[in-house]
Amino acid sequence: MRAPFHQVHVHLVWATWDRLPILDVPVAEVVVRAVRAKGSALGCPVIAIGWMPDHLHVLMQLKPSVALSELVRHVKGSSAHLVNGNGVGEKLRWQGGYGAFAVCRDHLDVVRAYVENQSERHAHHRLASELEMTEAEAHDAR
Repeated sequence: MRAPFHQVHVHLVWATWDRLPILDVPVAEVVVRAVRAKGSALGCPVIAIGWMPDHLHVLMQLKPSVALSELVRHVKGSSAHLVNGNGVGEKLRWQGGYGAFAVCRDHLDVVRAYVENQSERHAHHRLASELEMTEAEAHDAR
């Protein structure tokens, strides 16, 4: 190949500090706007975002020159900064950890649906346990 080609996708999950249920619609809309803007600025476009009151799911394309940890740091930081600067809702703090899952191109539609239908999945308890773990459960699984 003469020019670089990449197609790397990642499903990210992270929670509010102490899993506080502060992501109501006004706060979540600001978070979504910030995550999309920062992802775009870093060359890592957002494909889908879904949230529950205490956590967020994001499906993104990952640019190989952007370290995953830096991407997450930037999107979490910019979203908290924007929410807190706008005075929307309670002060937003994210937990330090996050989940990151590689997504095969053939599974993008399935993962997109999972991310976008969070409230329905939680209401009917149709969840992928490894994607919905609390920090303590993730630590115990190691």
